[in-house]
Amino acid sequence: MLKPNRLIVKIIAAYFFITAGWGLIAPIFALFITGQIRGGSLEIVGIAVGIHWIV
Repeated sequence: MLKPNRLIVKIIAAYFFITAGWGLIAPIFALFITGQIRGGSLEIVGIAVGIHWIV
């Protein structure tokens, strides 16, 4: 049975944590931006984040 290369495992883990971190910070950042977007609301942020995660 093949063992995965340790470097590849570390790269995949780092990519996972970076992606997960950005995925958690992006909606919070969007809350601060809604005040500067005409017609922006928390509901629209929630819908946009939901669509992003579904896709």
